[in-house]
Amino acid sequence: MSVPGTLENLEVPPPTPLRRRAARIAESLLRGYGQAFFCANPLSGALFALAILVGSPAGFLLSLVGLISATAAARFLRPDPLLERSGLYGFNGLLVGLCWGVFREQTPAGIALLAVAAALTAPLTAGSARILSRPSLDLPVLCLPSLAILYALLFAVRGLPGFEVTPGYLVWELDKIDLDVTGRLSRGEEVDWAAVRTAVTGDGAVMILLFLGVLVHSRILAGSAAGGLALSLAVSWLAGGNYALWNGALHHHVSIPLAMAIAGFFFALNPASVALAVLAVVVGVPAWHSLSTTLLAAGLPAWGTPFAAVCLTVLALDRIAPGLAARLGLARIPLAWAGRPEESAEWNRRFRFARRFWNEVEELRPGPAADGAERRLVQILLRSRRIVAFTGAGISTESGIPDYRTHEIAWKKYDARHFRFENFIASEESRGLYWEMSEDFFHLLRHAAPNGAHVALAELERLGKLERIVTQNVDRLHQRAGTSLARVIELHGNEMSVSCLACGKRYDRAEVHRWIEGGVRVPYCLGCQGILKPDSTAFGQPMPLEASRAALEAVAACDCLLVLGTSLEVQPAAYLPWKAKSNGASLVIVTKTPTRYDIHADVVLRENASAVLRDAVARLKMLMPLLDGVG
Repeated sequence: MSVPGTLENLEVPPPTPLRRRAARIAESLLRGYGQAFFCANPLSGALFALAILVGSPAGFLLSLVGLISATAAARFLRPDPLLERSGLYGFNGLLVGLCWGVFREQTPAGIALLAVAAALTAPLTAGSARILSRPSLDLPVLCLPSLAILYALLFAVRGLPGFEVTPGYLVWELDKIDLDVTGRLSRGEEVDWAAVRTAVTGDGAVMILLFLGVLVHSRILAGSAAGGLALSLAVSWLAGGNYALWNGALHHHVSIPLAMAIAGFFFALNPASVALAVLAVVVGVPAWHSLSTTLLAAGLPAWGTPFAAVCLTVLALDRIAPGLAARLGLARIPLAWAGRPEESAEWNRRFRFARRFWNEVEELRPGPAADGAERRLVQILLRSRRIVAFTGAGISTESGIPDYRTHEIAWKKYDARHFRFENFIASEESRGLYWEMSEDFFHLLRHAAPNGAHVALAELERLGKLERIVTQNVDRLHQRAGTSLARVIELHGNEMSVSCLACGKRYDRAEVHRWIEGGVRVPYCLGCQGILKPDSTAFGQPMPLEASRAALEAVAACDCLLVLGTSLEVQPAAYLPWKAKSNGASLVIVTKTPTRYDIHADVVLRENASAVLRDAVARLKMLMPLLDGVG
């Protein structure tokens, strides 16, 4: 029972649209701070903002102006909501603000120019993302927009009053002391090491806050950051002694973000990515010193240029030589998946499966005769979901049914004129010779059995891959092999039934066969005395309209057309492969003779369909359970 006036009865009003919008904006701003170290996390962003405030209050205010300006400008671009919410647009504005300390004096005009410059990073970020995120590149924008704006601005305002440049890296007190120490050492003057120690202590507090910000987002990235700092300290000490050891700009701007980017963010964490991160930091430290020296000589700061150069070089090399990267064990995480490494581990699991999967495709070969075409056939079968088989007489020759173009049966003893539909209708003699030929053919069909190609297609149906079979054959071996009756489209009818051309009454072929064995030369309908004819399509007879329509629909909708045992010379059926290919389907041709479509096919195999399909489906059955195991 509730008591009036207690907390239990208090109703919390739902947030107003204004409060929700304000919360989204605040979250976006904090994520912008978080993006400075690959942590699109509001809490991480709050800790990073605090670190900037501790390191330089003026730097914090400038960064906030840049962040707000870029975030506000992004809203006018109607950006991708996910990109906007991630803080990516505000991040480059934030960098412009952080780097604005390069100007000795901060005037109202300078602050106004900062807001404009930061706002310009939003469209530049959007355009860069559209180009670099293409599948062929899949590269991140990083700090490129802010660097482009800053360097362009430095050249534009050079020499103007109020924009005198002090080529530091940020407005950190430590950076100012870095420059002072550099100058004194170069002139042989005494250095105030007490001031250096004081600055280093302050920088230590900044480093702790930055590390905590990374840690609350990801333990993996925190480990990479700690490793990057330790390695940077070691390399710096070996290169430049005690002073270089405490060069905070190097650690903040190059070593730590490089280690995080490579060992966890853009590559899945594994020994290979750790080794690559070590190499990147080892290269990045001298690259930073070299580039900084060159830019400082020209009166320009280095900012994040060394980091961007090394990081993008590593990622670009992975795109240029993906095979080498895979052999080294590197697992590049696509930009769409890049984020918190603990969650990216799911992508890495899929990647490892995919690599093992395709290795199985390559290794599971029937023997030395297997070539690239057979492997490509298995790959096509694996990815296809709506396979249509288009079969011709060649698929049944292995069942002992020769086609009309061979000399393996005495087709030539018959006058082909009698096989034409118009002659069959017009002449009793033609009907008699037609039935004589048909009986010879029926004798072959009665004793034929499905071969490996028919069985393999039936297995494809059981695997959920086969949509339809469009067959020019009249032997019904597909149905006898186990393919569902509804999935077989008999483009030229079949020889296993007989129909009256007058009343349409249908007879079983075995019944009519008994009549002919009993002495009937030309059978007629028992009901109306109309002409009886096998349900196969004779030369000159129109193809069944319903079957033709069904075949066209199946081929137009398929994602893979298997052409098996047909020369593709008989029209109009031979048009169907062109229809499938025009609609974007994969085209596979397995026939012992060349066809006019070979040049358009994805795979061409000059072998018996039985052997090819039997081996391909066997490998498919071995690989599909692996594929099904991926969630």
